[in-house]
Amino acid sequence: MFIVWTLWWPMLYITLLFSARAWCGFLCPLSLVNQYGNKLRKGKTINFVKWEFIAYILFFLVIIFEQVSGMFLSTQITLIVFIFLFLLAFIMGLLFQRHSFCNIVCPIGAILGIFSRLSFIGVRVKKKICRTCRDKPCLGGGKVEPCPLYNYIPELDTNQNCLLCTNCIKNCPYDSANLQFVSPTEELTRSVKFKLAESLFIIALLAFTTTLTTAGTKFYRILNLGLTGNLLRVSDLVIAILLFFIIYYIITFISSKINGKQFKDNLKDDGYVYLPLTFAILSYTIIIGFLNPWLNVNQSLLSIIKYSVILLGGLWSLDVLHERAKKYIEMLPHAILIIGIALLWLFMLIPQAPDGMGEDIYQVVSGEIIKMDAFSMGFSPSTLMAKKGDKIILEIINKDITHAFDIDVFNIHEILKPGEVKMVEFVADTKGVFQFYCQVPGHSEAGMNGKLMIT
Repeated sequence: MFIVWTLWWPMLYITLLFSARAWCGFLCPLSLVNQYGNKLRKGKTINFVKWEFIAYILFFLVIIFEQVSGMFLSTQITLIVFIFLFLLAFIMGLLFQRHSFCNIVCPIGAILGIFSRLSFIGVRVKKKICRTCRDKPCLGGGKVEPCPLYNYIPELDTNQNCLLCTNCIKNCPYDSANLQFVSPTEELTRSVKFKLAESLFIIALLAFTTTLTTAGTKFYRILNLGLTGNLLRVSDLVIAILLFFIIYYIITFISSKINGKQFKDNLKDDGYVYLPLTFAILSYTIIIGFLNPWLNVNQSLLSIIKYSVILLGGLWSLDVLHERAKKYIEMLPHAILIIGIALLWLFMLIPQAPDGMGEDIYQVVSGEIIKMDAFSMGFSPSTLMAKKGDKIILEIINKDITHAFDIDVFNIHEILKPGEVKMVEFVADTKGVFQFYCQVPGHSEAGMNGKLMIT
Protein backbone atom coordinates (compact mmCIF):
# COMPACT_ATOMS: atom_id res chain seq x y z
CA MET A 1 0.00 0.00 0.00
CA PHE A 2 2.86 2.36 0.83
CA ILE A 3 4.57 1.69 -2.51
CA VAL A 4 1.38 1.93 -4.61
CA TRP A 5 -0.39 4.90 -3.04
CA THR A 6 2.34 6.90 -1.30
CA LEU A 7 5.41 6.44 -3.53
CA TRP A 8 4.13 5.53 -6.98
CA TRP A 9 1.82 8.51 -7.62
CA PRO A 10 4.37 11.19 -6.62
CA MET A 11 7.15 9.44 -8.58
CA LEU A 12 5.02 9.59 -11.75
CA TYR A 13 4.77 13.36 -11.47
CA ILE A 14 8.38 13.87 -10.43
CA THR A 15 9.68 11.96 -13.48
CA LEU A 16 7.05 13.07 -16.00
CA LEU A 17 8.89 16.18 -17.23
CA PHE A 18 12.07 14.18 -17.86
CA SER A 19 10.73 10.89 -19.17
CA ALA A 20 7.29 11.63 -20.71
CA ARG A 21 5.34 8.36 -20.91
CA ALA A 22 8.30 6.07 -20.32
CA TRP A 23 6.33 4.47 -17.48
CA CYS A 24 3.75 3.28 -20.03
CA GLY A 25 6.36 2.00 -22.47
CA PHE A 26 8.80 0.28 -20.13
CA LEU A 27 7.51 -0.22 -16.60
CA CYS A 28 3.73 -0.57 -16.48
CA PRO A 29 2.61 -4.15 -15.70
CA LEU A 30 -0.81 -3.49 -17.27
CA SER A 31 0.87 -2.60 -20.55
CA LEU A 32 2.83 -5.85 -20.36
CA VAL A 33 -0.33 -7.89 -19.79
CA ASN A 34 -1.97 -6.15 -22.77
CA GLN A 35 1.05 -7.13 -24.89
CA TYR A 36 0.77 -10.79 -23.86
CA GLY A 37 -2.86 -10.76 -24.99
CA ASN A 38 -1.71 -9.39 -28.36
CA LYS A 39 0.84 -12.20 -28.72
CA LEU A 40 -1.68 -14.95 -27.96
CA ARG A 41 -4.26 -13.75 -30.46
CA LYS A 42 -4.29 -11.27 -33.32
CA GLY A 43 -7.44 -9.29 -32.62
CA LYS A 44 -9.33 -6.68 -34.57
CA THR A 45 -8.03 -3.21 -35.31
CA ILE A 46 -9.79 -0.39 -33.49
CA ASN A 47 -10.18 3.30 -34.20
CA PHE A 48 -8.34 4.80 -31.23
CA VAL A 49 -9.23 8.38 -32.17
CA LYS A 50 -12.96 7.62 -32.14
CA TRP A 51 -12.92 6.19 -28.61
CA GLU A 52 -10.12 8.10 -26.86
CA PHE A 53 -12.59 10.27 -24.88
CA ILE A 54 -13.52 7.16 -22.84
CA ALA A 55 -10.27 7.32 -20.86
CA TYR A 56 -11.04 10.90 -19.77
CA ILE A 57 -14.45 9.91 -18.45
CA LEU A 58 -13.04 6.79 -16.76
CA PHE A 59 -10.43 8.93 -15.01
CA PHE A 60 -13.09 10.81 -13.07
CA LEU A 61 -15.14 7.66 -12.48
CA VAL A 62 -12.05 6.07 -10.93
CA ILE A 63 -11.47 9.19 -8.81
CA ILE A 64 -15.05 8.98 -7.55
CA PHE A 65 -14.71 5.24 -6.88
CA GLU A 66 -11.44 5.78 -5.00
CA GLN A 67 -13.00 8.43 -2.80
CA VAL A 68 -16.25 6.63 -2.02
CA SER A 69 -14.65 3.19 -1.53
CA GLY A 70 -11.74 4.25 0.67
CA MET A 71 -9.36 2.36 -1.61
CA PHE A 72 -6.29 4.18 -0.21
CA LEU A 73 -6.99 2.59 3.18
CA SER A 74 -8.01 -0.89 2.04
CA THR A 75 -5.63 -3.58 0.82
CA GLN A 76 -8.64 -5.72 -0.15
CA ILE A 77 -10.22 -3.10 -2.41
CA THR A 78 -6.83 -2.19 -3.88
CA LEU A 79 -6.19 -5.86 -4.70
CA ILE A 80 -9.64 -6.31 -6.29
CA VAL A 81 -9.16 -3.20 -8.45
CA PHE A 82 -5.73 -4.34 -9.62
CA ILE A 83 -7.00 -7.84 -10.46
CA PHE A 84 -9.87 -6.31 -12.45
CA LEU A 85 -7.51 -4.01 -14.38
CA PHE A 86 -5.10 -6.88 -15.15
CA LEU A 87 -7.96 -9.02 -16.48
CA LEU A 88 -9.38 -6.13 -18.52
CA ALA A 89 -5.97 -5.33 -20.05
CA PHE A 90 -5.42 -9.00 -20.95
CA ILE A 91 -8.89 -9.46 -22.46
CA MET A 92 -8.56 -6.27 -24.51
CA GLY A 93 -5.18 -7.56 -25.71
CA LEU A 94 -6.93 -10.70 -26.95
CA LEU A 95 -9.77 -8.82 -28.64
CA PHE A 96 -7.94 -5.89 -30.23
CA GLN A 97 -4.56 -5.31 -31.86
CA ARG A 98 -1.78 -3.38 -30.16
CA HIS A 99 -2.19 -1.40 -26.92
CA SER A 100 -5.95 -0.86 -26.92
CA PHE A 101 -6.16 -0.82 -23.11
CA CYS A 102 -3.44 1.82 -22.79
CA ASN A 103 -4.96 4.15 -25.34
CA ILE A 104 -8.72 4.07 -24.77
CA VAL A 105 -9.26 2.72 -21.25
CA CYS A 106 -6.34 3.39 -18.91
CA PRO A 107 -7.10 6.47 -16.77
CA ILE A 108 -3.42 6.79 -15.82
CA GLY A 109 -2.49 6.84 -19.49
CA ALA A 110 -5.03 9.62 -20.06
CA ILE A 111 -3.44 11.99 -17.57
CA LEU A 112 0.14 11.01 -18.45
CA GLY A 113 -0.63 11.53 -22.14
CA ILE A 114 -1.73 15.11 -21.55
CA PHE A 115 1.10 16.08 -19.21
CA SER A 116 3.72 14.39 -21.41
CA ARG A 117 3.21 17.32 -23.79
CA LEU A 118 5.28 19.30 -21.26
CA SER A 119 8.16 16.82 -21.22
CA PHE A 120 11.72 17.80 -22.12
CA ILE A 121 12.24 14.54 -24.02
CA GLY A 122 10.42 12.83 -26.88
CA VAL A 123 10.80 10.74 -30.03
CA ARG A 124 11.20 12.89 -33.13
CA VAL A 125 12.11 12.08 -36.73
CA LYS A 126 14.11 13.58 -39.58
CA LYS A 127 11.20 14.24 -41.91
CA LYS A 128 13.33 14.60 -45.05
CA ILE A 129 14.63 11.06 -44.57
CA CYS A 130 11.14 9.73 -43.86
CA ARG A 131 9.73 11.26 -47.05
CA THR A 132 12.26 9.34 -49.19
CA CYS A 133 11.72 6.06 -47.31
CA ARG A 134 9.56 3.67 -49.35
CA ASP A 135 9.07 0.58 -47.19
CA LYS A 136 8.51 2.48 -43.89
CA PRO A 137 9.26 -0.36 -41.43
CA CYS A 138 8.30 2.01 -38.59
CA LEU A 139 4.67 1.57 -39.70
CA GLY A 140 4.63 -2.05 -40.82
CA GLY A 141 7.12 -3.50 -38.38
CA GLY A 142 10.64 -4.81 -38.83
CA LYS A 143 12.97 -5.96 -36.11
CA VAL A 144 10.15 -5.51 -33.61
CA GLU A 145 6.40 -4.77 -33.70
CA PRO A 146 5.27 -1.41 -35.17
CA CYS A 147 4.10 1.49 -33.01
CA PRO A 148 1.64 0.07 -30.42
CA LEU A 149 -0.54 3.20 -30.60
CA TYR A 150 -0.68 3.52 -34.41
CA ASN A 151 1.26 6.79 -34.48
CA TYR A 152 2.20 7.95 -37.97
CA ILE A 153 5.92 7.95 -37.25
CA PRO A 154 7.12 9.88 -40.39
CA GLU A 155 5.26 12.95 -39.06
CA LEU A 156 5.61 12.31 -35.30
CA ASP A 157 5.63 15.65 -33.49
CA THR A 158 3.89 15.01 -30.17
CA ASN A 159 4.50 13.07 -26.96
CA GLN A 160 0.79 12.70 -26.26
CA ASN A 161 0.34 9.20 -27.72
CA CYS A 162 3.99 8.10 -27.64
CA LEU A 163 4.85 5.48 -25.02
CA LEU A 164 8.61 5.88 -25.61
CA CYS A 165 8.68 2.13 -26.29
CA THR A 166 11.41 2.90 -28.92
CA ASN A 167 9.97 0.36 -31.42
CA CYS A 168 10.19 2.97 -34.20
CA ILE A 169 13.85 3.63 -33.37
CA LYS A 170 14.65 -0.09 -33.50
CA ASN A 171 12.79 -0.56 -36.80
CA CYS A 172 14.25 2.47 -38.60
CA PRO A 173 17.27 1.48 -40.78
CA TYR A 174 18.10 5.12 -41.60
CA ASP A 175 18.57 6.55 -38.11
CA SER A 176 15.66 8.93 -38.61
CA ALA A 177 13.69 8.29 -35.41
CA ASN A 178 15.56 9.24 -32.24
CA LEU A 179 15.04 10.27 -28.65
CA GLN A 180 15.64 14.02 -28.49
CA PHE A 181 15.44 16.94 -26.13
CA VAL A 182 12.44 19.06 -27.10
CA SER A 183 11.03 22.38 -25.96
CA PRO A 184 8.46 21.71 -23.20
CA THR A 185 6.11 24.30 -24.73
CA GLU A 186 6.63 23.44 -28.40
CA GLU A 187 3.46 21.36 -28.74
CA LEU A 188 1.34 23.97 -26.98
CA THR A 189 2.54 26.96 -28.97
CA ARG A 190 2.23 25.13 -32.31
CA SER A 191 -1.21 23.59 -31.53
CA VAL A 192 0.05 20.09 -32.29
CA LYS A 193 -2.89 17.70 -32.68
CA PHE A 194 -5.18 19.59 -30.29
CA LYS A 195 -8.52 17.94 -29.48
CA LEU A 196 -11.67 19.30 -27.87
CA ALA A 197 -12.01 16.35 -25.47
CA GLU A 198 -8.44 16.82 -24.25
CA SER A 199 -8.86 20.58 -23.88
CA LEU A 200 -12.00 20.17 -21.74
CA PHE A 201 -10.28 17.43 -19.72
CA ILE A 202 -7.59 19.94 -18.73
CA ILE A 203 -10.27 22.36 -17.48
CA ALA A 204 -11.99 19.51 -15.61
CA LEU A 205 -8.67 18.60 -13.95
CA LEU A 206 -8.22 22.23 -12.92
CA ALA A 207 -11.68 22.13 -11.33
CA PHE A 208 -10.92 18.81 -9.62
CA THR A 209 -7.85 20.23 -7.88
CA THR A 210 -9.98 22.80 -6.05
CA THR A 211 -12.05 20.01 -4.45
CA LEU A 212 -8.87 18.71 -2.82
CA THR A 213 -8.76 21.61 -0.37
CA THR A 214 -10.78 22.54 2.70
CA ALA A 215 -11.67 26.03 1.42
CA GLY A 216 -12.68 24.73 -2.02
CA THR A 217 -14.93 22.02 -0.59
CA LYS A 218 -16.63 24.43 1.81
CA PHE A 219 -17.40 26.75 -1.11
CA TYR A 220 -18.96 24.02 -3.27
CA ARG A 221 -21.05 22.84 -0.35
CA ILE A 222 -22.79 26.19 -0.23
CA LEU A 223 -24.34 25.06 -3.52
CA ASN A 224 -25.06 21.43 -2.59
CA LEU A 225 -28.59 20.03 -2.70
CA GLY A 226 -28.82 18.65 0.83
CA LEU A 227 -26.96 15.46 -0.10
CA THR A 228 -25.02 13.39 2.42
CA GLY A 229 -22.42 10.64 2.41
CA ASN A 230 -20.80 9.60 -0.87
CA LEU A 231 -23.27 11.57 -2.98
CA LEU A 232 -22.19 14.75 -1.21
CA ARG A 233 -18.60 14.23 -2.35
CA VAL A 234 -19.70 13.38 -5.88
CA SER A 235 -21.72 16.61 -5.96
CA ASP A 236 -18.56 18.58 -5.00
CA LEU A 237 -16.81 17.29 -8.10
CA VAL A 238 -19.80 17.76 -10.42
CA ILE A 239 -20.45 21.32 -9.23
CA ALA A 240 -16.75 22.22 -9.52
CA ILE A 241 -16.45 20.90 -13.10
CA LEU A 242 -19.70 22.55 -14.23
CA LEU A 243 -18.65 25.87 -12.69
CA PHE A 244 -15.23 25.79 -14.35
CA PHE A 245 -16.78 24.77 -17.70
CA ILE A 246 -19.18 27.72 -17.56
CA ILE A 247 -16.36 30.15 -16.74
CA TYR A 248 -14.14 28.66 -19.47
CA TYR A 249 -16.94 28.90 -22.05
CA ILE A 250 -17.60 32.55 -21.18
CA ILE A 251 -13.90 33.51 -21.29
CA THR A 252 -13.42 31.62 -24.56
CA PHE A 253 -16.47 33.28 -26.11
CA ILE A 254 -15.08 36.71 -25.21
CA SER A 255 -11.68 35.68 -26.58
CA SER A 256 -13.22 34.56 -29.89
CA LYS A 257 -14.86 37.95 -30.30
CA ILE A 258 -11.48 39.63 -29.83
CA ASN A 259 -9.32 37.41 -32.04
CA GLY A 260 -11.96 36.78 -34.73
CA LYS A 261 -11.57 32.98 -34.68
CA GLN A 262 -14.42 30.52 -34.62
CA PHE A 263 -15.72 29.86 -31.10
CA LYS A 264 -15.43 26.08 -31.52
CA ASP A 265 -11.78 26.42 -32.61
CA ASN A 266 -10.97 28.56 -29.58
CA LEU A 267 -12.80 26.08 -27.38
CA LYS A 268 -10.57 23.31 -28.72
CA ASP A 269 -7.31 25.26 -28.50
CA ASP A 270 -7.53 27.56 -25.50
CA GLY A 271 -7.78 24.90 -22.79
CA TYR A 272 -4.15 23.98 -23.43
CA VAL A 273 -2.83 27.29 -22.11
CA TYR A 274 -3.97 26.13 -18.64
CA LEU A 275 -1.97 22.89 -18.88
CA PRO A 276 1.23 24.15 -17.14
CA LEU A 277 -0.79 25.67 -14.27
CA THR A 278 -2.85 22.48 -13.92
CA PHE A 279 0.32 20.37 -13.88
CA ALA A 280 1.89 22.61 -11.23
CA ILE A 281 -1.17 22.44 -8.96
CA LEU A 282 -1.54 18.66 -9.27
CA SER A 283 2.21 18.16 -8.78
CA TYR A 284 2.16 20.24 -5.61
CA THR A 285 -1.01 18.49 -4.38
CA ILE A 286 0.18 14.95 -5.02
CA ILE A 287 3.93 15.14 -4.42
CA ILE A 288 3.77 17.26 -1.27
CA GLY A 289 0.43 15.86 -0.13
CA PHE A 290 1.53 12.24 -0.32
CA LEU A 291 5.19 12.48 0.67
CA ASN A 292 5.25 15.26 3.25
CA PRO A 293 4.00 13.12 6.18
CA TRP A 294 6.93 10.77 5.59
CA LEU A 295 9.60 13.37 4.81
CA ASN A 296 8.82 15.70 7.73
CA VAL A 297 9.98 18.77 5.79
CA ASN A 298 10.42 22.04 7.67
CA GLN A 299 7.12 23.95 7.44
CA SER A 300 8.76 27.22 6.39
CA LEU A 301 10.57 25.50 3.53
CA LEU A 302 7.37 23.67 2.62
CA SER A 303 5.45 26.95 2.37
CA ILE A 304 8.12 28.39 0.07
CA ILE A 305 7.88 25.29 -2.16
CA LYS A 306 4.08 25.47 -2.30
CA TYR A 307 3.91 29.12 -3.29
CA SER A 308 6.83 28.81 -5.72
CA VAL A 309 5.28 25.87 -7.58
CA ILE A 310 1.92 27.62 -8.04
CA LEU A 311 3.61 30.88 -9.06
CA LEU A 312 5.84 29.15 -11.61
CA GLY A 313 2.87 27.23 -13.01
CA GLY A 314 0.93 30.47 -13.48
CA LEU A 315 3.87 32.21 -15.17
CA TRP A 316 4.43 29.18 -17.41
CA SER A 317 0.78 29.26 -18.56
CA LEU A 318 1.04 33.01 -19.22
CA ASP A 319 4.17 32.41 -21.28
CA VAL A 320 2.35 29.80 -23.41
CA LEU A 321 -0.56 32.20 -23.83
CA HIS A 322 1.84 34.96 -24.91
CA GLU A 323 3.51 32.69 -27.46
CA ARG A 324 0.15 31.72 -28.94
CA ALA A 325 -1.42 35.19 -29.08
CA LYS A 326 -0.71 37.52 -31.99
CA LYS A 327 -1.57 40.64 -30.02
CA TYR A 328 -1.60 41.48 -26.32
CA ILE A 329 -5.33 42.26 -26.44
CA GLU A 330 -5.97 38.65 -27.48
CA MET A 331 -4.28 37.45 -24.30
CA LEU A 332 -6.42 39.50 -21.96
CA PRO A 333 -9.45 37.24 -21.20
CA HIS A 334 -7.46 34.06 -20.52
CA ALA A 335 -4.62 36.00 -18.84
CA ILE A 336 -7.12 37.39 -16.33
CA LEU A 337 -8.46 33.89 -15.62
CA ILE A 338 -4.97 32.36 -15.25
CA ILE A 339 -3.90 35.10 -12.85
CA GLY A 340 -7.19 34.78 -10.97
CA ILE A 341 -6.83 31.02 -10.49
CA ALA A 342 -3.20 31.37 -9.39
CA LEU A 343 -4.13 34.08 -6.87
CA LEU A 344 -7.04 31.97 -5.64
CA TRP A 345 -4.60 29.19 -4.81
CA LEU A 346 -1.93 31.46 -3.37
CA PHE A 347 -4.23 33.32 -0.99
CA MET A 348 -7.17 31.01 -0.30
CA LEU A 349 -6.82 27.38 -1.34
CA ILE A 350 -3.32 26.40 -0.21
CA PRO A 351 -3.92 24.80 3.19
CA GLN A 352 -1.91 26.16 6.07
CA ALA A 353 -0.14 23.94 8.58
CA PRO A 354 -1.91 23.87 11.96
CA ASP A 355 0.73 25.96 13.72
CA GLY A 356 -1.59 28.60 15.10
CA MET A 357 -5.08 28.41 16.58
CA GLY A 358 -7.79 26.91 14.41
CA GLU A 359 -10.88 28.77 13.28
CA ASP A 360 -13.18 26.88 15.64
CA ILE A 361 -11.81 26.19 19.14
CA TYR A 362 -13.45 23.86 21.62
CA GLN A 363 -12.61 23.91 25.33
CA VAL A 364 -12.85 20.33 26.56
CA VAL A 365 -14.81 19.51 29.69
CA SER A 366 -13.61 16.19 31.12
CA GLY A 367 -16.08 13.38 30.38
CA GLU A 368 -18.26 15.48 28.11
CA ILE A 369 -19.16 14.08 24.67
CA ILE A 370 -17.75 16.34 21.98
CA LYS A 371 -19.48 16.21 18.61
CA MET A 372 -16.93 16.48 15.80
CA ASP A 373 -17.64 16.60 12.06
CA ALA A 374 -15.24 14.93 9.62
CA PHE A 375 -15.54 16.05 6.01
CA SER A 376 -13.49 16.57 2.86
CA MET A 377 -11.18 18.18 3.79
CA GLY A 378 -11.30 19.04 7.48
CA PHE A 379 -12.48 18.49 11.03
CA SER A 380 -14.80 20.72 13.01
CA PRO A 381 -13.91 21.74 15.65
CA SER A 382 -10.34 21.90 14.39
CA THR A 383 -8.75 22.86 17.73
CA LEU A 384 -9.35 21.10 21.06
CA MET A 385 -8.04 22.58 24.31
CA ALA A 386 -7.85 20.26 27.33
CA LYS A 387 -6.09 19.89 30.65
CA LYS A 388 -3.82 17.01 31.56
CA GLY A 389 -5.88 14.18 33.01
CA ASP A 390 -9.10 15.14 31.18
CA LYS A 391 -11.17 12.31 29.77
CA ILE A 392 -11.84 13.16 26.13
CA ILE A 393 -14.83 11.56 24.41
CA LEU A 394 -15.33 12.34 20.72
CA GLU A 395 -18.42 11.52 18.73
CA ILE A 396 -17.06 11.82 15.18
CA ILE A 397 -19.66 12.13 12.44
CA ASN A 398 -18.30 11.45 8.96
CA LYS A 399 -20.21 13.70 6.57
CA ASP A 400 -19.07 12.21 3.27
CA ILE A 401 -16.50 9.71 1.94
CA THR A 402 -14.16 7.33 3.78
CA HIS A 403 -11.73 9.15 6.06
CA ALA A 404 -9.60 8.35 9.09
CA PHE A 405 -9.01 9.94 12.48
CA ASP A 406 -5.48 9.63 13.83
CA ILE A 407 -3.61 10.92 16.88
CA ASP A 408 -0.21 9.22 16.90
CA VAL A 409 0.84 10.11 20.44
CA PHE A 410 -2.25 8.36 21.88
CA ASN A 411 -2.10 5.49 19.34
CA ILE A 412 -5.52 6.34 17.94
CA HIS A 413 -6.13 5.20 14.36
CA GLU A 414 -9.78 4.93 13.39
CA ILE A 415 -11.32 4.38 9.94
CA LEU A 416 -14.40 6.54 9.35
CA LYS A 417 -16.78 5.05 6.79
CA PRO A 418 -19.27 7.23 4.86
CA GLY A 419 -22.06 8.48 7.09
CA GLU A 420 -20.67 6.59 10.09
CA VAL A 421 -20.65 7.84 13.68
CA LYS A 422 -17.53 6.72 15.58
CA MET A 423 -16.91 7.08 19.30
CA VAL A 424 -13.30 7.78 20.32
CA GLU A 425 -12.35 7.88 23.99
CA PHE A 426 -8.97 8.48 25.67
CA VAL A 427 -7.31 10.24 28.60
CA ALA A 428 -5.20 13.32 27.92
CA ASP A 429 -2.30 12.15 30.08
CA THR A 430 0.52 13.91 28.20
CA LYS A 431 1.12 17.65 28.08
CA GLY A 432 1.89 19.24 24.74
CA VAL A 433 0.48 20.25 21.37
CA PHE A 434 -0.45 17.32 19.14
CA GLN A 435 -1.91 16.96 15.67
CA PHE A 436 -4.97 14.93 14.78
CA TYR A 437 -5.36 14.18 11.09
CA CYS A 438 -6.71 11.89 8.37
CA GLN A 439 -4.17 9.31 7.20
CA VAL A 440 -5.65 8.93 3.69
CA PRO A 441 -2.78 10.02 1.37
CA GLY A 442 -3.04 13.73 0.64
CA HIS A 443 -5.96 14.48 2.98
CA SER A 444 -3.92 15.90 5.87
CA GLU A 445 -1.91 18.10 3.53
CA ALA A 446 -5.17 19.21 1.90
CA GLY A 447 -6.26 20.63 5.25
CA MET A 448 -7.84 17.63 6.99
CA ASN A 449 -6.06 18.04 10.29
CA GLY A 450 -6.40 19.82 13.58
CA LYS A 451 -4.67 20.49 16.87
CA LEU A 452 -5.06 19.05 20.36
CA MET A 453 -3.59 21.34 23.06
CA ILE A 454 -3.10 19.76 26.49
CA THR A 455 -1.93 22.05 29.29
